[in-house]
Amino acid sequence: MSADMMAFTNSRIHVAYQSSVAESPSLHPRLLLRFEIGYTVAAGTEMLEVAVSCSGDLRITKETGVDYFVGHLAQTEPLLVIYPGNTTGFQLALDLDHYDLRQIEKVREAKDLSLTANLRFVAEITRQPQTKRMLNCQIPFRIPKSDWVEKLLPQMEFKTVSLLEIPQLADSEFQEVTNYVNEAWKQFSMGEYERVFVDCRKALESLSAKVKSKGYEKTNEGGGGRKEMPDWGKLLGNEDAGDILGVINQKIIGFVAPGSHAGRAISKEDADFALMTTHAFVNLVTRKLSVT
Repeated sequence: MSADMMAFTNSRIHVAYQSSVAESPSLHPRLLLRFEIGYTVAAGTEMLEVAVSCSGDLRITKETGVDYFVGHLAQTEPLLVIYPGNTTGFQLALDLDHYDLRQIEKVREAKDLSLTANLRFVAEITRQPQTKRMLNCQIPFRIPKSDWVEKLLPQMEFKTVSLLEIPQLADSEFQEVTNYVNEAWKQFSMGEYERVFVDCRKALESLSAKVKSKGYEKTNEGGGGRKEMPDWGKLLGNEDAGDILGVINQKIIGFVAPGSHAGRAISKEDADFALMTTHAFVNLVTRKLSVT
C-alpha cells in the first residue's frame, strides 16, 4: 500500500495509498484515489523543497491472477510542493462510464477490488530545473466490497442506469437495412427524433423487401385485393410464431408511420421505443436470413 523511491542525492520520496471516494455531484462517474506523499533528506543535506507532478494508470486483478487495464489516472492539482520532513495529500482522478463499471463488476466477482496504481512522477528541486527526475512506482491496494457496493457505486449512480448490450447488426447483403438503423442511432444521438422515425420505417420497409427477395413470400387475399407479404412463418419454421412476428412488424411500422403521432411532437421516449424495437426486430430477422 506504499512505496519508497530514491529522489535526489541522500533523499527519498515516500508515497502511500489512503482512500477512495466518488466525486459528487458529477455528470460522469469519477473515482478519486487519495494518496499521501512525503519527502525526507539525510542529515547534513541542504533542506530544499521539491516540486512534484504525478500521473499513472490503474489496473484491476482478478482472483485468478489476471490483471486488466482500467483507465488513466490524472492528478487533480497541477503541482505539489513538498518540504523536507513533511507529508501532504494529493488525489488522482479516474474517469469511468457505466460500461467500465459493469466490466469492473464482472472482474470483481462479488469480492473486494484488488487494484494496482502504476504511478509516474516528475520531481525537481524548486528553482533548479536541472535536477528534474523521472520516478516510477507501483502501489497495490484493495477497496473492500462493502465500501465499493454500499458507498462508491451508489455515489456514481451505477444502480440507476441499466446498460443494454445492443448486438451489432449483420451487414454485407443487408447493408441497406443496417445503414438505415445506424442512421437512426445517429439521429437519436443528435436529438432529431422525427428523423429516427423516418429511418426506422425505411429500415423495416427495406427488410420486408429483403425477406421477400429471399423467397419468404406469400399472397394475402384481403379486402384491398391481392398483396404480396413476407412469409414470417416460413422464415421461422413455425406458423404460430410467424403470425406473431407479422403482427409485431405491422405494429412497429404503424407506430413509426407518418401521422401516427399527429398533433404532438415526437419525444425522446417515443424515439427510444421505436429505435430499440426496430433494432431488435431487424437483428432477429437478419440473423435468421443469414443461416437460411
